[in-house]
Amino acid sequence: MCNVLIVDDEKLIRQGIINFFDWEKEGFQIVGEAANGKDALELISKNEPHIVMTDIVMPVMDGIDLVKRVKRDFPEVEIIVLSSFEEFEYVRSTFHSGVADYILKPRLNEKDLLKTLSEVRGKIPALAKVDSPSRAVPSISDQFEKILNGHAPLSQDDTGEKRFPKGPYRLAVITPIEEQDVHRRKQHLDEREQAITGIDVVCSIEKEGDAVLLLPLEGDVSSSMKQALDDFLKGRDAHALLVSSPFSSIYEAKEVYERDIPLLKQYSFYLPDTPLLIYDELPKTNEGVKTFDLNHFIELCKGRKFAIGFQYLLDYVEYMSTRYTQTSTECKAFLGNIIFNMIVLMGNLKYDVKELEREKYHYFATINAAKNVREATDCFYQFLEVTKQIISVYSNEGSSSIQKMLAYIEEHHSEPLSLSQLANYFHFNPSYLSAYFRQHHDEGFSEYLNKVRIRKAKEWLKSSTIPISEIYALVGYSDHSYFCKVFKKRTGMPPSRYRRENAEHHETHH
Repeated sequence: MCNVLIVDDEKLIRQGIINFFDWEKEGFQIVGEAANGKDALELISKNEPHIVMTDIVMPVMDGIDLVKRVKRDFPEVEIIVLSSFEEFEYVRSTFHSGVADYILKPRLNEKDLLKTLSEVRGKIPALAKVDSPSRAVPSISDQFEKILNGHAPLSQDDTGEKRFPKGPYRLAVITPIEEQDVHRRKQHLDEREQAITGIDVVCSIEKEGDAVLLLPLEGDVSSSMKQALDDFLKGRDAHALLVSSPFSSIYEAKEVYERDIPLLKQYSFYLPDTPLLIYDELPKTNEGVKTFDLNHFIELCKGRKFAIGFQYLLDYVEYMSTRYTQTSTECKAFLGNIIFNMIVLMGNLKYDVKELEREKYHYFATINAAKNVREATDCFYQFLEVTKQIISVYSNEGSSSIQKMLAYIEEHHSEPLSLSQLANYFHFNPSYLSAYFRQHHDEGFSEYLNKVRIRKAKEWLKSSTIPISEIYALVGYSDHSYFCKVFKKRTGMPPSRYRRENAEHHETHH
């Protein structure tokens, strides 16, 4: 492994270089970073880098002095100078001090940096013998990654193809790898490769957050192979295991990946209960593609034909959820667009949309984060339910529903009652029901329930001789002192005084 020290007074430059590529995979290891020449000298003595990459203009000790000190005290260390265009003449003088190479900062990129580092590494005697075989013969996983990314030669006489077992092959994509740390991701990848028992995995790489495996499978995937893949998925955090169509040459891998995997991912979004998907066994979509006429839907809603409009919408969402014809992005965009348009439309029609406005970003975020169509549509249906409730409140049907709820409270006031119970019983959204009570009764649900219970208690106190210590339970309170407190707050007097001042003659009630 070739050790590299990065010296630059700009932290962003240092971080940018560090994040250019997977250094260890390329045979390099960053052993430190410094903001000036003085700090760099201490790190060189301590960490023994093979190569020092240094800026020129730095505080405390600049790059020119650093180069001179390194070549005097650590002559075996190679130096690459980073410079700006305006420093170029200044930099040229450093070559007399033994600088191996220079890179112009405005042209700094991953490819040129790696090329320069590799060339300088080749000049280091201590690394030449150790590193040259691995550089000359990259690992089979490295070769596979280059092929998949289109960076490998496509000539069929290339010796790289001979390193792979004879085809045909299939690609297996495990989605996703959640781990952020690059070393942990590599470990995660290795574990996944080893966990597929019963199949000889040729090699595996990470690509766009997924694990991509090369499998030596030909023809139809056998039942035993399916079982092995199914067994792998059980109890894992993988969302899906996607298997491509077969291909005969390793150089077809890129074309197969780009053709098969996006379609498999699209199907996977719509088939959350089918974690193993094989390209040649995908369900066929029905002939013809239905489209949604947004203008037609809006006109129905403007005409207050909500029942027809919502049925038209629900029919399309159901159709979209089972036809696999849209990407997950298109599906989510459609649902979000309907939510946005509905809130604007409802506001224009003078409905109370405060609850929808407050919750809309929650709906957008939940749909956007959905791993599958079920999660996305569940959130969308919640939005529609709240929308229907808002509409119903303004209609005769809504007034009827509210009247039924108020009657229910009257009838069941003596039982333990909560807003969520009532909302659940009448299929209302709890937060919307709470807002409705406050808007239409100038009080919340709890206050309204207390009002009913205290009214009932007053009736008992006036018309019966039942002890106060029993009346509180008859009207739904579980605590006597709390009942007395609420009663006094609403009537201005305790229950005992109310009874004395309002009691009827009870001779006939014995």
